Amino acid sequence: GWVPSGTGASLSVIASNLAITNGAAVQAAGLWDLATAAGVLYKFTAALIDRSDGAAAQARVVEVGGGSAALCLVTAAEGGGANTQYFVAVSSTSRIQLFTGSGSLGVVSQWNSISTRAIPGYAARQGTAALKPIWRSAFGGYADHDESDDVLPQTYPAAFTGDIMLLKPDGSILEWTGQNITTTFNPPGVDQKELVVRSTMQVREKQALAAWMRGRPLA
Repeated sequence: GWVPSGTGASLSVIASNLAITNGAAVQAAGLWDLATAAGVLYKFTAALIDRSDGAAAQARVVEVGGGSAALCLVTAAEGGGANTQYFVAVSSTSRIQLFTGSGSLGVVSQWNSISTRAIPGYAARQGTAALKPIWRSAFGGYADHDESDDVLPQTYPAAFTGDIMLLKPDGSILEWTGQNITTTFNPPGVDQKELVVRSTMQVREKQALAAWMRGRPLA
């Protein structure tokens, strides 16, 4: 369950919200350790319902035992609704940290709508900045590859023969069949809104997937 962190920090429930209170002139936090699977993509959501001095506060997820670097971080405005970020777990345990956002004695932050959910499939990740595509907001959002060395590798538990379908920003779909999908696989490095890699698909599966892809927003 939730545990307080920080000198004199305390946790309580106010109107169904998790309330975190500074018990000294130092920022307090509420911590929750959750079981995760390395390499899996997760959706993290949290909403700052109220902060006693009206300012913003942060929520983040870190690797337990892996230092203070955030796997994901949100800066939440008071009463601004749910904030969502995605992260790829790097170990079997990750930690949610909700902060008061202030180092002043007595400041209280109230949080709600807190959830972490695994997203099915195998996430693509790139740790080298120069090799990362740029995320563009046009056409409803897409990954802009430089078509030189940008790549988003995926890691699979075992190699398999599969098919690839890719939705481009203009709504067209590219398809590769009978591909050798290795345990560390580099998908095609072209601009993409959606990319699906699966074991060999039947015609009806491809038709259904294409219809779903084309139903995604393009503007």
